Amino acid sequence: YNVYSSSSLNGAYTKLNASLLTSSDFVDANATQSVATFFKITAVDSSGNESAFSAPVSATRPDSVAPAAPTGLTASSSFSGIALDWMDNDEVDLAGYNVYRSTAIDGIFTKLNMSLLATSDYTDSSAPGGATSFYRVTAVDQFGNESDVTAASAFRPDVGLNGNANDLAYDSTGTLHFAYYDTIAKTVRYATRDTGGNWSIVQTVDTTGDDVGGWLSIALDSTNKPAIAYFDGSRGDLRYATLNSGAWTIETIDSKNSVGLFPSLKFDSANHPVIAYYKKTTGDLRIAQNNGTGWAITEVATADDIGRSASLARQSNGLWAIAYENSTVGRLQYAFQTSATTWQNTTIDQSTAGISYISLAFDTSGRPSVSYQETGLGDLKFAVQKNGKWATTTVASKGAVGMYSKLVFAADGFANIFYYSKQLNTLMQARGYLGSWDVTQLKDDGGRFISAVLAPDGKITYTWLDAASQVISLDEI
Repeated sequence: YNVYSSSSLNGAYTKLNASLLTSSDFVDANATQSVATFFKITAVDSSGNESAFSAPVSATRPDSVAPAAPTGLTASSSFSGIALDWMDNDEVDLAGYNVYRSTAIDGIFTKLNMSLLATSDYTDSSAPGGATSFYRVTAVDQFGNESDVTAASAFRPDVGLNGNANDLAYDSTGTLHFAYYDTIAKTVRYATRDTGGNWSIVQTVDTTGDDVGGWLSIALDSTNKPAIAYFDGSRGDLRYATLNSGAWTIETIDSKNSVGLFPSLKFDSANHPVIAYYKKTTGDLRIAQNNGTGWAITEVATADDIGRSASLARQSNGLWAIAYENSTVGRLQYAFQTSATTWQNTTIDQSTAGISYISLAFDTSGRPSVSYQETGLGDLKFAVQKNGKWATTTVASKGAVGMYSKLVFAADGFANIFYYSKQLNTLMQARGYLGSWDVTQLKDDGGRFISAVLAPDGKITYTWLDAASQVISLDEI
């Protein structure tokens, strides 16, 4: 027999055997890998007469050469997991990638992906918090040949684990300070993120109570020292913590009956802390101001049940303003100082039958603005004071929206409202002003317990509770 081969069905065929074959089989050891080769066979008699070609057949020789190991692998940690990224392989027969993880550099590695990854990145949302994870990434071709490994590791902080209520603040160096309530330990946690994206070890702020921090607010003084105002549910007190030389100093600010819910903390121009809060027992809105030697407590509003969802902000003249809920009549109200000792109270929105999730901020022109939820209809609303009068608008109204609203003004002057849509179970952003808003879905599967702050680079850093992992997650926009 003679065996002929070609690289195409109708191409030129070349005889492969140097001498006649005496058996009816043949192995083409030189066939090109990964592409089809076409074969025809003839029979030859003892007189040298050769038959016609057989019908052609084809086969593809499997590739036994593995792809090159991926290069440029990096691993970076965040609230939501560890993100892996590497350079694309350039093999024409590349099928995808595998990612493996272990708890030790020389431990047992378990493949994380159910099927081959089509892109050169992967986020490991199941990486354990408070631990270093070790990774190996391989490339695989269409014939199942797997490359050598490339390795990387990263430490995932346990920041935000089991959290809900939380708050953020940037200091003058660009370090992010983060405080949150741990629902399992029932205490206040604190951590920082440096400008390189690295998180500190999580600290416990207050270990003296059985349930502290269900409501909290963080702020930084002019020396970048963090302070946290929070509600001590164990005692029903308003407490205040400052970080000094690595240790937290705790003060009780107000302690008569149940007091200190919905705290909102800021620093005044003299670098003294100021806290607006709600006294549940009597239904009063209060403000506590430190003068450098002690605390002075003022009742801002006492008529009706006043002060839930208090949100404190400083006016351009240095005096204070508070947006808050009047629970008796279901109205959004606003108190502002006309002098250091005098407060004036107004109603922002007369049309509501209940409001909540209030966030007060001043726009780039110094006008007070408020985002809030109208609880009767479940709508997200926005109000701004123009020429001494309040203008209100409905931002979103499809289903139960507007929960956990947080208002931030960007450098371009536009209002950014981050809020939770209960109907969709999503984190949403509305950007605009009064009658013109662009609404974007930022995250799915969660979006409660939102906080947001303007970052030094002009972006907005925001947090939300990821429902699947039960971790307060963080991102920027």
